[in-house]
Amino acid sequence: MLVVADNQQLQMDGDVLFGGLFPVHKRSTLSENVCGEIDPQAGFQYLAAMLFALQKINHDTELLPNVTIGAKIFDTCRSQTIGADRAKDFIKHTLLDEPKPLVGVIGPFTSDVSVAVANLLRVFEIPQISYGSSSVELSNKELYGNFFRTIPPDSFQAQALVDVALHYGWTYVYTINSHGNYGKGGMSIFRQIARKAGICIAKAESLPSLPREENYMSAVQTILRHKIGNAHVIVLFTTQTDSAGLLRAGKESGVKGLTWLGSSGWSNRVDVTEGNEELANGSLTVGHGDGIVNGFLDFLTNLNNSLGGTSYPKTDNLWFEEVVQSVLKCETRGSAPSSLTACKSNLSTSLPRDIELAPVRVVVNAVYALAHALDDMQRDLCPKQTGICQQMKETLKKRSLIGYLKNVTFPDASYNLTLKFNENQEMDGTYSISNFQQREDGSWKYVRVGTWRYLGDLAKDKVSELGIDNSLVSWGNAVTRPPYSYCSDSCTPKQITKPRILNSECCWNCISCQVNEVIINNTCKACDLGYKPNPSLQKCVKLELSHLQWNDPISTSLKALVVLNSDMKTVLLLLILAVTHVAVTSYIFETLEVARRDEEEFVNNQDTGTDVRRADPLGDRTGILSDGPSGEGEGSGVSPPDEEVIVTCGQNEMSISIPKSLLNGLDVEHIRLTDVDCGATENPARDRYILQTDLTGCGTSSRHIRNFVTYMNKVEEIPVEDDQVITRVREVEIPFTCAYSNTGVVSAVGLQVESKKIVFSEKGMGKFVLEMKIFPDDSYEGQYTKRDFPVTVPLRKVLYVQVSVDTDDSDLAILAETCFATPDANPNKEGLKYVFIKDGCSEDDTLEYKESSDKRRQRFSLEAFKFLGDNQFVYMHCKVKICDANDTNSRCAQGCLRNSRRRRSLYTQETNDDEYLLAQGPFMRGTEESDDTDSQVDIELHEIENSGQLTPLVAAMAVFAAVCVMGVSYFAWNLKRKRRVVRGYQLLTAPTDD
Repeated sequence: MLVVADNQQLQMDGDVLFGGLFPVHKRSTLSENVCGEIDPQAGFQYLAAMLFALQKINHDTELLPNVTIGAKIFDTCRSQTIGADRAKDFIKHTLLDEPKPLVGVIGPFTSDVSVAVANLLRVFEIPQISYGSSSVELSNKELYGNFFRTIPPDSFQAQALVDVALHYGWTYVYTINSHGNYGKGGMSIFRQIARKAGICIAKAESLPSLPREENYMSAVQTILRHKIGNAHVIVLFTTQTDSAGLLRAGKESGVKGLTWLGSSGWSNRVDVTEGNEELANGSLTVGHGDGIVNGFLDFLTNLNNSLGGTSYPKTDNLWFEEVVQSVLKCETRGSAPSSLTACKSNLSTSLPRDIELAPVRVVVNAVYALAHALDDMQRDLCPKQTGICQQMKETLKKRSLIGYLKNVTFPDASYNLTLKFNENQEMDGTYSISNFQQREDGSWKYVRVGTWRYLGDLAKDKVSELGIDNSLVSWGNAVTRPPYSYCSDSCTPKQITKPRILNSECCWNCISCQVNEVIINNTCKACDLGYKPNPSLQKCVKLELSHLQWNDPISTSLKALVVLNSDMKTVLLLLILAVTHVAVTSYIFETLEVARRDEEEFVNNQDTGTDVRRADPLGDRTGILSDGPSGEGEGSGVSPPDEEVIVTCGQNEMSISIPKSLLNGLDVEHIRLTDVDCGATENPARDRYILQTDLTGCGTSSRHIRNFVTYMNKVEEIPVEDDQVITRVREVEIPFTCAYSNTGVVSAVGLQVESKKIVFSEKGMGKFVLEMKIFPDDSYEGQYTKRDFPVTVPLRKVLYVQVSVDTDDSDLAILAETCFATPDANPNKEGLKYVFIKDGCSEDDTLEYKESSDKRRQRFSLEAFKFLGDNQFVYMHCKVKICDANDTNSRCAQGCLRNSRRRRSLYTQETNDDEYLLAQGPFMRGTEESDDTDSQVDIELHEIENSGQLTPLVAAMAVFAAVCVMGVSYFAWNLKRKRRVVRGYQLLTAPTDD
């Protein structure tokens, strides 16, 4: 087979020509007009697969007898510009006076290039069969009626990725996608299917058109900044080049504990993982069916320097020399650097037969589809003839082979199957699931561990079948169990779940009910008087009455109290009879009602964990949202409640709720946040539009101003297309902000009973959550919980403390500016106080600061101590400061300021409203010798509780105390009333119905 070639193309003579477009070289990172380095695995092997298929067809006496198929093959370099230029070359060929008929074009590989090529070839009705372009856009036959493909569209691949995630229970994942039809379009479909399947996206990153190393690094580091403890999976919908770039960035960033789930752009390509094998160890990838094509390996390994063998076409094309140099690391014809050794003259014995093969089956299938369609035409137009008859030549000039392609059947190159294009001129989905793992000899390989198969119409929920042999999967680094990736832990049966604003299907907070409440339909409900919750908190049960016997010790005590206080009871009786004024009764009930409403409002605000600010966004309908403390619009009118805009500032997210009536009929698809991909959702029940984002997403910006961190975004209309000159969409711009105080105080007892949190806000602003946790060892895992209470720690035991701000914004930092201990829960109480951190500096010889990769948390340790005297308890308190992590001059960046001027004490009455204190405890601390004594005290206390004596005694004392308080209150009130009468004041009587 004679091949004429140059550096731009490869040509084979024949009666008819098959065009070919292959990514022999990789895409350049500099320009669309130049090529990158050689791609020996995927790109060149795809080209070789077409030559292999043509050789087999030309030797087949049954298929196209007496017809020799030639080829005209170009390199696209994965560039839209270069691909479009090569399409023009095909068109020019058809315009020659006596051209060899161009039957059709095989390729290109990537979707972006296929779209550019198809837009040109369709004008001349030249059939095009791609072996790798999977964009859903190409399924539109009204636009791309000449386009066929031997692979399924991305909708199938996205479903396969979702099914793999569901197979392992991964419901909270990170995503990164390439630019263009394949990456951006494919990831969009993945998100849609994932959302319906209950999978949430923790953080999504998208690469630019021509990404550089810094773009890969930025994407990976953004994911790391948003990483939470339970999420360990990254889903990639990226090209081959971008997949390799992200792994390089991951290796340089020190990524650990993350598992990669890659799309077909990664598949089983060695050059993606080369140099980054440790990081990719345990990853899973989805690739097109990679069945073995018999004979192809022999064909490929017969490549030699002289290219004069019988199996391989003879050519002087430098592509082959580049492949030899890349694969064998040797020099051919002096074209390689002199540091390389010369290649052997017979390379057929030098190429390793275990070379990693690309999934070339789809290329061979594409060539055979075109050949069988041509064979069908020959049998119709040239009956009882061989070769290309005159009528067939005339028909090919009219380019009517598309009709034959729509109905052609042809054998699969790897499986005993007969293939046929479906109504969208593509193949139904079949994918291989591969696992990248290390062999026993230390080498690396892709192992096929499963398959995915399409079962029916995606729209009919008859979707797919996934089979994975888990015994074949290796997760790397001696890990025996699959990784987990989810947002929130399951709540206990005695807690209710409160969904968060973002990703509410996957993320929630667990809320414990009050002691007198039960759980009904995931809501805490208080039991009626005389009832208490059962142990499972599922229902209220009636309290059991406890009767005292006359000669019980507790009864004797009560009788003595009665005798001693008989005079007081007489006084109280007179009090009750005297207090009959209707104004007093009315005043009491009104006060109780106000207190009840205030308490309910306070509890509701605490339960939501968010703070709501309401405003008229348009004020006097000018489109401006006020961010003043009162939250009212700047306009003169005040909107009724249904027309209020509600801005909600959560711990890690912010949202805005806008009544439709304020937007004068603007549709939901016409508004979005600063990022055009962050659109609105509709709440039909309340006739509102909702837009929400996390504090670092959707174009949200932040500023550090004095004592606040302010996050800003705005609601805008969707911009019109560039080619439009008018719009009937109303212009809208509604800025909104959430401000968070950056100072606060957290306190903890020496050993943390539970992860106590403080939520602080300012005038309806948002809230950060500060935490102090104490751990038993330096792993900072397994913090002390309620089950450990009470805990007695030996003196000099090392306590490991962590203060942190719980937020997704990785641009924040925290500093424990002052920490001290007291023997009492009240830090302001006069008495003993031991300061162990002052101005960010250690004041205790045993205190050691610990390194932390996350600036949102600070860790230190110190040895346990106790206060002198009879003080058994130790409480710990820390004043913390929140700063901009990127500000080198911030208080957090300054750290220890031992020689600085002493700051105003937080623990005086001058403390501003941005500083808060949370007390816990008490906890007992002592020497190891005191453990037995403490235990004995606990046992005696427990015995008293079990005997039933303690509860009645407490009840009696409470009654006695209440009696005393009421008596004192009455005398004080009576005295005050008398003074008012003297001053000329009197009580108003309660209003009557008249």
